Amino acid sequence: MVKSRSLALALTLGAGVGSYRSLVAAPIQEFTSRAEVSKPTRLWTEPTKFGEAIAALEPGLKIQVRNYSTSGSWLKVVTPAGREGWVPVRHTNLGDNREYKGKTVKLGSDGKRMPASVDPVVDAAISPAESGGKYVSGSVEYANQISVGKAHGFGMGLTGGYFLKPVFAPGLWVSFNRFSETVADASYSVKRSAQRYFVGPNARFQKGHFAADVSIGVDIIKSSFTIKDLITGGVVNTACSGSSSESSIGFNIRPSYRFPMGATTLLELYTAYGIGLHGGDSCVPNEKGSAPQQMSLGVAIHTPL
Repeated sequence: MVKSRSLALALTLGAGVGSYRSLVAAPIQEFTSRAEVSKPTRLWTEPTKFGEAIAALEPGLKIQVRNYSTSGSWLKVVTPAGREGWVPVRHTNLGDNREYKGKTVKLGSDGKRMPASVDPVVDAAISPAESGGKYVSGSVEYANQISVGKAHGFGMGLTGGYFLKPVFAPGLWVSFNRFSETVADASYSVKRSAQRYFVGPNARFQKGHFAADVSIGVDIIKSSFTIKDLITGGVVNTACSGSSSESSIGFNIRPSYRFPMGATTLLELYTAYGIGLHGGDSCVPNEKGSAPQQMSLGVAIHTPL
């Protein structure tokens, strides 16, 4: 009996959805079937990664299924309270229904709707914020260390955390940047190599395609100076020659714009601003102790764990 009901439900669902072209030409005729929430989830305004949550649904809740998305990954449902919205199929008992899984709809040669072959990406997942749970983002960036000479270079970072709410996640930010610059006058050249290390608690806020990370933590600047006499070509030893290290409180902020990549991954393009509240390094040519500030442009891959 259960198997026959599942098959009947699958056939009903399979006949109820059209391709994007069909949606434009004629709205899909709605139907009504029953399902049950199988794990904690949320009711969303639209079947995309960037909808808005309008209700929290608990396991065991009986829902009316009205439709499903063309990808077969979302169900349009009505709750017992009368709220209408979308839920991921994988968060309902239909997610274990093999007759239903991966069913999409395309147009046949006669222009009628027909079931498509099973889609290998069954539960095209929602973003980590929508599903709740852990996330991690790995990034690479090009950066300029403004207010500290003309230093520029590349860096990498890692952020991770746990979404407590759809728009907010506490976590951790860890990053490393390497900079270099050479400044010369008529007599001397000064080559500076520097590394910036940062680690601190992070807060992520997101809304739709946009997100922002804010972090305050430990900021470490390590610099190495090589001074040469341009006339003799020899190395000159001064109070600034060699290496130095300084640590202080640092602040980072990183707004980003996100693009879906596959079922679970987001590509983030971002710009970032960072500052270390150091007294500054007076050995940096022409800067006289300015606090190191950093501007970055980068890309990150963001995925749930």
